[in-house]
Amino acid sequence: MKIIGREEEINKLKFLHNSNKPELAAVYGKIGVGKTFLIENFFNNKFFFNYTGSKNITNKQELERFSKELNIFIKLNNWDQAFNELKKIIQASNNNSKKVIFIDEISFLDKHKSGFLNSLEYFWNSFCISRKDILLIICSSATSWIINKVFNKTCGLYDKIASRICINEFNLSECDEYLKNIDIKYDMYSITKAYMVFGGIPYYYSLFNKEKLVEQNIDNLLFKEDAILKNEYLKITSSLLDNKDEYLKVIRAIATKNSGLTRNEIIEIIKYNSGGTLTKILSDLELNGFIRKYNSVSFTKKESVYQIIDNFTLFYYNFLETNVLKSRSPFLLDNNDSFLSSWKNYAYELICLKHVPQIKKALGIGGVSSCTYSFKNENTQIDLIIDRADNVINIFEIKFSLSQYNIDKSYDIELRNKLQTFIEATKTRKSLFLVFITTFGLKNSIYNDLVTKELTLEDLFV
Repeated sequence: MKIIGREEEINKLKFLHNSNKPELAAVYGKIGVGKTFLIENFFNNKFFFNYTGSKNITNKQELERFSKELNIFIKLNNWDQAFNELKKIIQASNNNSKKVIFIDEISFLDKHKSGFLNSLEYFWNSFCISRKDILLIICSSATSWIINKVFNKTCGLYDKIASRICINEFNLSECDEYLKNIDIKYDMYSITKAYMVFGGIPYYYSLFNKEKLVEQNIDNLLFKEDAILKNEYLKITSSLLDNKDEYLKVIRAIATKNSGLTRNEIIEIIKYNSGGTLTKILSDLELNGFIRKYNSVSFTKKESVYQIIDNFTLFYYNFLETNVLKSRSPFLLDNNDSFLSSWKNYAYELICLKHVPQIKKALGIGGVSSCTYSFKNENTQIDLIIDRADNVINIFEIKFSLSQYNIDKSYDIELRNKLQTFIEATKTRKSLFLVFITTFGLKNSIYNDLVTKELTLEDLFV
């Protein structure tokens, strides 16, 4: 299977591989996003040495497996000894080309009191750094571990990482290309529905049956008795987060409100002590892509809002945890249901938040300096705002619908109040341009005059 997208990441790997000095790279991203696939396919699985850590085994078992991969079959008592054996194998090699050492799911090797990270630092700093033929790639699905343990200034590898390669989710266009590559042909609306549930994680799409509709694939993968992804969310959180239950309490609280919660609101819901532990939990959840933290223009820093940003997380807490859909795809049920409509609108908003570059391109402002943020006060919420250097602020209304969306009189009044609230709260003197992002555009209406620009699905698929 060919590599979809990833041009920037591939260029970084090419540079590292062609370098005439030792290189250390860290690759990270969500589970199932394609980190291992990219590295294995780029190097055609031709590694000098590669090893993958395991979550649920002891350090002793890990060392036994590492020994077998080294093909030495001797008892390794610690990681210093393990890396010393790897050093011997490198020294014995007559091959002068770049030796690619790939350690996947490295966070699983950093078990309690294992000493792994210190041994890895020593291996690099005492041996690899003096050779021109080493490319060491460490990879992890636990972004919080990579950032806190490796990129942190207290780590001995902090200033040795030549390249930090973050593998992001596919965008809509890349999902379309990926599906076509596995002989699945869906229209943009169908792909968007799938993205609302699964986000841009290629692993989930690899499980699709090409003979089934998106709705049927959702049913088969998530709701059937033997559904392969039925417990996927709990597996993900168990894999990424120690003391998982404490993290899940916080995510569950945030998921109760699509507009997000402040720290104090979270504490009130879960009756948590306001201290460093909650700070770490929120930071880890943000780093691992479950939530986002934003400071509304109307709030102080202490009143930052925490909001679910991951589509699969949103879907799990809305439907899977409670089985509120009773084993049915949300797209097969009553579309007038307020609960379903609320989820669909917010899931579509999440997609738009992940496609700001495409939105800016559609507006013709790709080259204009700008910042993106959200706004929330006691009266209104605006999830996407683009504040431009050309004295314009784009305010976005995002609506998911089965057909063209209609602005009626009451909604027109709501929109005008929303814009006025924003002006009064921010004291801005910039021009406000209201942009609607819908699935199929707006119906002709006498109330459309407030809208400066309409964007549709086609604008997100670029």
